[in-house]
Amino acid sequence: MKKILILLALVFVAAGMNGQVVFSEDFNQFTAGEPNASASSTDVSAGLDTLTQQPGWTGTKVYQAGGAIKLGTASVLGYIVTPAIDLSGNGGNFVLTFKAMAWNGDAATMKIIVNDGTPTEVSGLGTTTAYEFATFSIPLSGGTATTKIRFEGAQASKGRFFLDDISINVPQSPSIVCSPAALSFGNVEVGETSVKSVNVKGYLLTAGDSVAIAGDENFSVSPAKIANNDILSEEGIDIAVTFAPTAAEEYTGSIAFTSNEIDASLSVTGKGFLAEGVPTLDSLKKLAPAYTGGNAPGTVVYKYTGTAIVTSVQYRGGNDIFLQDETGGILVFDKDKTFTTGISRGDAITGIYGTLTNYFGSIEIVPTTTLFVTSMGNSVTAKDITLDDLGTTDYQHPLQSQYVRIAEARVDATGNFADRGYYKLTKDGSSKDSVLVINDADAPIIGQPIPTIAVDIYGILHFCGQTGISTLNRLAPDDDIYGTGIQNVGSEAAIRLAPNPATDYVLIETGTPMQLDIFNLVGQRVYTERLNAGTNTIATNTMQSGLYIIRLTNTNNKTTRTFKLVVR
Repeated sequence: MKKILILLALVFVAAGMNGQVVFSEDFNQFTAGEPNASASSTDVSAGLDTLTQQPGWTGTKVYQAGGAIKLGTASVLGYIVTPAIDLSGNGGNFVLTFKAMAWNGDAATMKIIVNDGTPTEVSGLGTTTAYEFATFSIPLSGGTATTKIRFEGAQASKGRFFLDDISINVPQSPSIVCSPAALSFGNVEVGETSVKSVNVKGYLLTAGDSVAIAGDENFSVSPAKIANNDILSEEGIDIAVTFAPTAAEEYTGSIAFTSNEIDASLSVTGKGFLAEGVPTLDSLKKLAPAYTGGNAPGTVVYKYTGTAIVTSVQYRGGNDIFLQDETGGILVFDKDKTFTTGISRGDAITGIYGTLTNYFGSIEIVPTTTLFVTSMGNSVTAKDITLDDLGTTDYQHPLQSQYVRIAEARVDATGNFADRGYYKLTKDGSSKDSVLVINDADAPIIGQPIPTIAVDIYGILHFCGQTGISTLNRLAPDDDIYGTGIQNVGSEAAIRLAPNPATDYVLIETGTPMQLDIFNLVGQRVYTERLNAGTNTIATNTMQSGLYIIRLTNTNNKTTRTFKLVVR
């Protein structure tokens, strides 16, 4: 199992560390380029011995960056491996210190691998245009007389990162290492509390003894004492630090670790703030900075006190979480995926803290604290719109970021859906060009056949500002472009399809009589039947495996709904 090391602060140092530096590399001879977007474009991995202080380095996709190195390209994984180092002392335990930062917009993580063992994932690399190095100190184990350490990107696509000032320290006297060793709570609302975990690992301590831990008036800690036997283990032990601000101000403090052998401290910071409560998404969006024709970020922290449902989760250089309440929708933009991990469609969220940005007319809330889910599996109902609601030149469209549906529309294209593809929609003789856009890099419909029949198209209406496309507000199709299989149909009971994918049969439940037609993706009708109100069983064991379109027509008012059916 991959180890996950979550680094919560920008600077990490070994608390109370007394040891011997057994290896270091500053990359000062990598002089070409700059440690930013102007890094050299020449791969020097074949000649590393001519640039490093010690011979024996290996790697791939290694580039000079003005006294540092850049690893990887936009689509190819980069890595570098140290020469063999004797790290057999102190039971193979050592502390690795280095500086790193991500390429702007790329993954905020990287990997450390000791002797081809289990990767340790390091997060917290900055990903902004500021290009600021962060310093990390990581306690590791498994050292041998011929240890090699590999520094590798988190992924092949958009996994570029910079590396500098590597050193390895082997403890020589009693000491502890905290990860992180400079704990930052960031923004916490006055009157609320925030708890963060710190891992404590000890070296050369006396077994059977203990270390006392004490906080101060702003930061408390639990437990108050830890046994040396626990922190001498390979995993160390986690302690909880609590921050409870009482005023809107900056706080600094420390956590003290004392025993007969050590006297060390952990620096802690946090900021108390007062947030203006806003009950609805519509009223929240009205507080955003005015449209400027560009990117206009705000600085005031607001608290959304209502309850919103997640309608879509998309990724394109960050987490895009779309929320909707009874008044409208909004985009939560978490570039570094720091505050919105584990969020899924149908989750209910309240108590969102963040600043507002007017990004070329698109209103975004940029979270300043983690989003917490209050309930899961809530229904998501699309708002019916027409083609005339798309393609407007109104940057701040009233339906912006809402989950919508265009019934019985055709995609005016053939072949398969493509990433960054723009498509014309037609319905009832009217058409809109470039209003359906595949804007999510992980959209499941990428590579899927474009339907040749009219279908209900579901998605998020938002602004996409690619140059050369005339229309401004577009429908970005949802992860299931044809619907979820559970949809409210006006005042009728919900239509339910299960199981989906189907093997031998599919159950279709409806509150009214329906005409059922099943089409393959080239528009051929492969099945038809009249359904009664209630549950109907449709055999699928004679159908070929693949994707089908189900069309249900209300026999009373002739309205239709389309759904996707997968047959295995």
